[in-house]
Amino acid sequence: MKIEDASEKDFENALLHIRDHGKGLDNLLLMVKAQCQMPEHRITATALAAACGWNDYSSANLHYGTFGRQVAQYLDYTPPARKPGDGKPKWWTAISTSDATGAENGQFEFILRPALAAALTNMNWLR
Repeated sequence: MKIEDASEKDFENALLHIRDHGKGLDNLLLMVKAQCQMPEHRITATALAAACGWNDYSSANLHYGTFGRQVAQYLDYTPPARKPGDGKPKWWTAISTSDATGAENGQFEFILRPALAAALTNMNWLR
């Protein structure tokens, strides 16, 4: 599946699958609640770590990538590689787009996919 074609319902089904069969639902909810509170659903890994009570951005990147991988696998989405030929997928692209220039301090920003944000809202998971 092309991730751009994933609908709200596709993301809802992925989230329900993760809830029922995956791990890390508590971390997932911490992350998406923090991200959805931000303007335009944009957040840096540093801000995500602070909002979730983790030590630094590397913890946020790990949890965010794990969540992205779970969504990607459910949706049968193959993300692009971080670098051509290295075989390491950008799992986070299943749940967000990005902007390396948007933050005031130049940090990389994750921008939650609108269909995923809508699915979370429809499911009342952001309370």
